[in-house]
Amino acid sequence: MASNQNKYISMEELQNKWFFYVEDMKIPDEDINTIRPLSKEYSSLIWNENISSLKHHFALFREEEKQLLQLEKVDYDWQEDWNNDQYDNLKEYLSKNIPYITSDKIIVFWQKQSSVETGWEIFLKHWPNFLFEDEGVVLMNKTNDNILLFTSDGRLQMGKRLLRSNIL
Repeated sequence: MASNQNKYISMEELQNKWFFYVEDMKIPDEDINTIRPLSKEYSSLIWNENISSLKHHFALFREEEKQLLQLEKVDYDWQEDWNNDQYDNLKEYLSKNIPYITSDKIIVFWQKQSSVETGWEIFLKHWPNFLFEDEGVVLMNKTNDNILLFTSDGRLQMGKRLLRSNIL
């Protein structure tokens, strides 16, 4: 297991850091400080144990690999909210329909080696920033086995992480 000193990297080292600094959607410093980029090594370890040990990006999954995660489509199109600047709609929907609590810690994966750890409350507040790269963003809750998948066609799916070990 990765030690805490190897678990995180600085925001400056995060390849996708610009997501959080877009001019008209800039996240305030007090919220930025709660978004902790994970090292490539730790991110890979968590991905391998909970999402897939075979593929580095959700877009590469075969159908049988998707079935392992028990993904079910949720009847909500998050991209409509994005396109119409209706950011509170998805926040409200997720708050009411996803079995997370605001204090839960989550990991947002853009791919196997690119992820951040933050609070569910921060994700809800700033979800558009996390979904700039929307080709299969996987959101994993650290305290229960539910995962969320956001795809570029606006689909939202919920499933279960693999739970190969308890390394979180």
